Amino acid sequence: MDYETGWKGFAEFREVREKYDFFTICRTPKLATLITLQPIERYRDLFDAAIIFSDILVIPQALGLEVEMLPGKGPHFPNPLEVPQDIDTRLRKHVNVYEELGYVFEAITMTRKALDGRVPLIGFIGGPWTLMAYMIEGGGSNNLSKAKKWLFSYPEESKRLLQKITDICIEFLIGQIKAGAQMIQVFESWGGELSPYDFNIFSLPYITQIVDKVKSQLKQEDIEPVPMTIFSKGSWYALESLSNIGYDTVSLDWTIDPAYAKAITKGRVTLQGNMDPTVLYGSHEEIRSTVRRMLENFGTSEKYIVNLGHGILPTVDPENVKVFLETVHKVGNQRIDMNGQSHNTGYTSFALLVHLTIIFQHLHTLFITPSTSIPSSRLTSFTQLVYVTTTCFHIATLLANLFKKSQVEKALVLYGTWVIWSGWAMCLWLIKPESRPDSLISRPLTISSMQGYYYNYYVNRNGSVMLYDLEYLIEPMDVAPFLTHGKWKSTTLPILSFILLLAMRRNHWGLITWEHLTVLDSVKSWSYRTWCIAGSAAGWILFWEAIKFWFHVPFNYTGSVDDGITLYHTDLSRFPNLFDILWGSIISGIFMICWWSFWTFQYRGVVWKKELKEGVVVWFDGFVQVGGVC
Repeated sequence: MDYETGWKGFAEFREVREKYDFFTICRTPKLATLITLQPIERYRDLFDAAIIFSDILVIPQALGLEVEMLPGKGPHFPNPLEVPQDIDTRLRKHVNVYEELGYVFEAITMTRKALDGRVPLIGFIGGPWTLMAYMIEGGGSNNLSKAKKWLFSYPEESKRLLQKITDICIEFLIGQIKAGAQMIQVFESWGGELSPYDFNIFSLPYITQIVDKVKSQLKQEDIEPVPMTIFSKGSWYALESLSNIGYDTVSLDWTIDPAYAKAITKGRVTLQGNMDPTVLYGSHEEIRSTVRRMLENFGTSEKYIVNLGHGILPTVDPENVKVFLETVHKVGNQRIDMNGQSHNTGYTSFALLVHLTIIFQHLHTLFITPSTSIPSSRLTSFTQLVYVTTTCFHIATLLANLFKKSQVEKALVLYGTWVIWSGWAMCLWLIKPESRPDSLISRPLTISSMQGYYYNYYVNRNGSVMLYDLEYLIEPMDVAPFLTHGKWKSTTLPILSFILLLAMRRNHWGLITWEHLTVLDSVKSWSYRTWCIAGSAAGWILFWEAIKFWFHVPFNYTGSVDDGITLYHTDLSRFPNLFDILWGSIISGIFMICWWSFWTFQYRGVVWKKELKEGVVVWFDGFVQVGGVC
């Protein structure tokens, strides 16, 4: 990593840089520690990790090549490698990394102590192909023509040089981890300059060796492993391979669509990135908008780390960096730090007040209101069951906000989601048809008596069709007052409050539940596409059944009385048994998850790669305006 470009625009770095040569700072642990801490101090509590001040080109220096950092130009090799014989004549045959690069290890240990646990510390190296390219090109290049000429003119010698660099990289990384680095990143910055075929020959085998041998050596020495990240800029074609070779994190540049990356990696690795660094030249609103879009595309899974798609450009306004960091913390419903810990953002005071109001209203209705109170501690009607389940849902919401521990919150979220949908499903499906007592039969059915009334029907055993007035049996649920003869009943307030809550709430619950559904990414495309479509159909069927039940729509009415009609009804006189409750909860939960998954997969672009920039996305328990409500 080149701090010369990344932090050139920061006054505190320029102040040190004016006094010391770049590589002098790298080789002086106190100065390296000072520079490493500068962004942590400037943007206090906004960075989730620090990266040690150093450069990827310290390895070519350890091999014996001279490297300069020219102001305004970047790295420069006065005498780069020109022919394969230079490998043997100009490079050290054996490199003791603790002697040649011990200053980096000392800086890491010193920085760990200075950080005192505030944030983790990241160490890094350059990828073997990238280092080889610099050593041959003599610096930066537009097309790497000299380095690529080596690959095709001297393929075996190129592989020998790559292996030599790889061996040093492995020792260097192990030393960094022993010194205190808590995460490691491999920067294969020139990976995208290779074709897919050449990448598999001259890059992939060597970065694979690095992760394999580092982890193996740590295990042999009984040292706790640390997460390892691979960043291969421009290598979108190698994304599947990079996610399969053992790295814990794959860092993405801005040319890779998050939906594509998630579909290819299938949850095997953590993804990192990938905002275009040039966005930091934009207005504050443009930066905020881009961050929101990036977080929506990646989601808030614990397998995602927010980052740029490459380093900070030298002329970026430091204030714009602050806007970027603040926006990440503000709009991210969950912020994942380097240890995988979730940071809850909580709910708004108004949302909590709405929840509390609904709870008190429900409890008042259940225990005080005469028409709906629970007699003898038993549930006897549809309305009571709805009140109980929705009350449990809102209580779980309040508890989820009170407990700041992510695992407790997730458990409450899943419980609340399960109880609300299973409760509705029991109300709609599990009240079994029973023989209706004669006392509930109002009068024989005639065609004229059906018009203009909301009646439910009953077919007697002798085949005669009877009907009874549903309002005579139970009190109806006022999901929409204008559809129930204009009567504003006690259920109207909580339902309208609940709708208001869904309209203004942040999609906190939906995003947490999303974490538990991303396992579907691991299934082949045709499998979970079929699954989601089937779940969507099942969800809409359930919705239609609910509409028919709530508004008393007749079932399967055909012909006339003389021709014979088939009518079904739902009998609320018998409460379901324990088996009915468990079975219905499982089935309704599966249907609701499938229905919700269908919409979120479509929104996130995994199924059809369709991006909804503006519009409405239906979540499992409400709706959120995309881009408007986070």
